[in-house]
Amino acid sequence: MPSNLLNTGLDLDTAFGLYATVNYQYVGRIPITDANTLFSDRYSLTNIKLGFKHNLNNNLNLNIYFGLDNVFNTHYASQILINAIGFGGAAPRYYYPGQPLNYYAGVNLSYKF
Repeated sequence: MPSNLLNTGLDLDTAFGLYATVNYQYVGRIPITDANTLFSDRYSLTNIKLGFKHNLNNNLNLNIYFGLDNVFNTHYASQILINAIGFGGAAPRYYYPGQPLNYYAGVNLSYKF
């Protein structure tokens, strides 16, 4: 478990269909050995999403969006391996790196029966 963990977000919606979402996560140091002698670094992640929703008729809805994850391109450990063991004389790998800055976009067309 991290020493501290904070997740917070802000959602903004307008009457004419535009919306925005901002999420922030802070993760404190995490022990990576049972003896608590080695720790991962603490990190913060920020993600944003912008979009437009529109009702085309009573049953048909449109949602167009674009988002950025890890906006500040933070280097962090997405997975921690407790008590990792090295192989073939290599040093142990205690973590797997998280995703760098990445983006996505989409269009969703939904119909209500």
